[in-house]
Amino acid sequence: MRTLFSQAQRVLHAGSVALALSLFAQQALAGDVRTVEVTAQEFEFTPSTIKVEPGETVRLKLVNQGNMSHNLHLRNTDAKTATIQSGKSDTLEVTAPDNGELGFFCAIPGHEKAGMKGSIVVQ
Repeated sequence: MRTLFSQAQRVLHAGSVALALSLFAQQALAGDVRTVEVTAQEFEFTPSTIKVEPGETVRLKLVNQGNMSHNLHLRNTDAKTATIQSGKSDTLEVTAPDNGELGFFCAIPGHEKAGMKGSIVVQ
């Protein structure tokens, strides 16, 4: 009986260790996405240049600190944030290409022309 109990304890311990390692791995993978806060004001993004590694996934957190509505659209893609009011935020995840740049801009009429644009630069 004692041997059976000892074996059961070992199996439970091994299962607990495997579960803990699995949870740790999931947290590590979730932590691999870097968040870059992008502030929107009239009429600029800060930072306007974001440097990334090839293939890196980045979460862009757009925070509107201006007085007008703003958004962030990635050029030549369907990726975009919602149009947000002052004091609000929205996020967008993007995976960088192997090289080059991804442009972004505010799609509110006149904002890009006034200077609300930037780029994600792969290094």
